[in-house]
Amino acid sequence: MSPAPGTLTLIGQFDSPFVRRVAIALTEASIPFAHLPWSVFDDADRLRLINPLVRVPTLVLEVSCALVDSHAMLDHIERRAATALRPASGAKRDAALRVEGLAVGKAEKSISLFYEYQLHREVSELWAARIPPARGPCTSSPSSFPSPTMSPAGVQPRVRPP
Repeated sequence: MSPAPGTLTLIGQFDSPFVRRVAIALTEASIPFAHLPWSVFDDADRLRLINPLVRVPTLVLEVSCALVDSHAMLDHIERRAATALRPASGAKRDAALRVEGLAVGKAEKSISLFYEYQLHREVSELWAARIPPARGPCTSSPSSFPSPTMSPAGVQPRVRPP
């Protein structure tokens, strides 16, 4: 199966934090989309035809242009959304972007560590030591932030009504 022309299509499996991030944003923005749970390992050949980086998520737009980075995908989604997914400007937006950046960075590091352990015969302890244990703003409640500059500045998680 390939992306249907004229249909917004998210490619990637939900075990990827980046695919989940985009799917959540699309859902929050009430933007309908198709989903193809392709794997970068099992579906690399067909993914390469759409995304030369052979990575997920890939978001195929209705005009068959593919976005290949989750930041670009969120920008696209936010421009289409009826309501903002992030604060529009100022300190609240900066705080939201900081927390988002920390979360994305932690996900990137975790994936790198997973690949280090799964794909190499010998794990580089130097590389593994560069990835700190989960703690801080991405895993703590807002009340446990160590300083005002690290506070989420009123950024609260959005909860969808049942």
